Amino acid sequence: MWLTSSGGDWSKYFIFSNWLGLKDGWNELIFDKSDFINMNGESWNNKLNRIKIRIIPNENTNVTFTDFRYDVNNDWLTGSKGYIQDDTINFKEGSQGLKLVTNNNEHGVNIKNTINKDFSNMNNIVVWAYVDDASELGYIRLMISSKFEF
Repeated sequence: MWLTSSGGDWSKYFIFSNWLGLKDGWNELIFDKSDFINMNGESWNNKLNRIKIRIIPNENTNVTFTDFRYDVNNDWLTGSKGYIQDDTINFKEGSQGLKLVTNNNEHGVNIKNTINKDFSNMNNIVVWAYVDDASELGYIRLMISSKFEF
């Protein structure tokens, strides 16, 4: 069984890691279901219960996801190096974004949350992200799992 550093069960999941050609400022990230790698027999017909987004920098850079917020019920949690903070300047919708801040070229920062989504009839997932310095961003990773345990 594959476990995250925080001990959660991610034995079945979909994963997408990439994003070539990001620019400084706003980027529309479209995660097409056909581009995900299926790990250990995960199914789009399962109710998906967890999501994790991770940024991996080459050097220090920050990424803000619009209309994500924390300090509310069902908060996004940070799981590794770096930290998260409200961004009340860079957001496209809602009242704030959620900024992932990397520290001293460490191995990235991730956020995770519980969800209760049926993606079986959806073709893609779209997220807006504000990138401070795209030349220093290695990649963005999205993981989705039907396993509920963190």
